[in-house]
Amino acid sequence: MAELDLDQRAITTLRTLAMDAVQAARSGHPGTPMAMAPAAYCLWHRVLRFDPDDPIWPNRDRFVLSVTLDDIRCFRQLDGRSLAGHLRLANLCWIHDDNRITIEGATSLAFTEDVGARFVAYGWNVTRVSDANDRAMLDRSFAIFTAATDRPTLIIMELPVVYIFTHDSIGVGEDGPTHQPVEHLASLRAIPGLILFEQQPAAYRDEVLPPAVKARAANGRAIQRQESRS
Repeated sequence: MAELDLDQRAITTLRTLAMDAVQAARSGHPGTPMAMAPAAYCLWHRVLRFDPDDPIWPNRDRFVLSVTLDDIRCFRQLDGRSLAGHLRLANLCWIHDDNRITIEGATSLAFTEDVGARFVAYGWNVTRVSDANDRAMLDRSFAIFTAATDRPTLIIMELPVVYIFTHDSIGVGEDGPTHQPVEHLASLRAIPGLILFEQQPAAYRDEVLPPAVKARAANGRAIQRQESRS
């Protein structure tokens, strides 16, 4: 149990660092690093081979987070996914975020492709993590990758999309609360497919977070501010 508690504290620290970095820069999007913190922790803690005392060790594993200028010059000129399958690059693992949402709405509006089937056709191993906060499930997927000897691995992560609103400030931006009227909650309740939770802060951890995380659809939480009275 102590080990699990330590794991969770490490993941929470990663999420907090992501929030602090965005707040300090006054720009950026913390959603992805916060959502992917469990995957990053399991990857670095249990899978990646590296030596902090020897950062230029030739056989160390590489984590690719960005592309070089030369990569940009060749943008969309080579299909690396098909080539990786053809070359049987068993030491390659791709983590794919599949939250089924875009800025315009659900991906089903314009995208119905089976991504997993496409990568199977490329010659990849494909595994799916239905709960990106489940460390045991993450470990099993990474174990499939490390055991592979003849093909690359795609891990499809299902990350829920959660919107958080406050009772008196449904929209909060860099300039502070917008003080939108609470009647806007009615419009939120009317959005098709949106599960809206309205709870008091005292019940937030035990009654709001569990169903919000487990929901397999976009959902929102309205937090009502309480005043202490003597």
